[in-house]
Amino acid sequence: MDPKTAALEKEHEEVTKVKNINTIEFGKYEIDTWYFSPYPEEYSNVDKLYICEFCLKYMKSPKTYQRHKVFFLFLFSFSFFLFFFSYLMKN
Repeated sequence: MDPKTAALEKEHEEVTKVKNINTIEFGKYEIDTWYFSPYPEEYSNVDKLYICEFCLKYMKSPKTYQRHKVFFLFLFSFSFFLFFFSYLMKN
């Protein structure tokens, strides 16, 4: 391995030694992390990361996460209504 690649490998190893996110909230579950997570820089130093269980979007604020969940509940309810209504119209 050439010196430049070795230096890059060593730098990567140093950066990924320490986990950067302590917990994630995924739906109703709160999960402790074990390893380094390669998220963008603005998300990498938060204590808890919120991940949508439907679309896997990640957010760093609980308020943003709550708004996002409400949107998906509305979207799911509306699409279910359309499906049910179209089923009734066929029969």
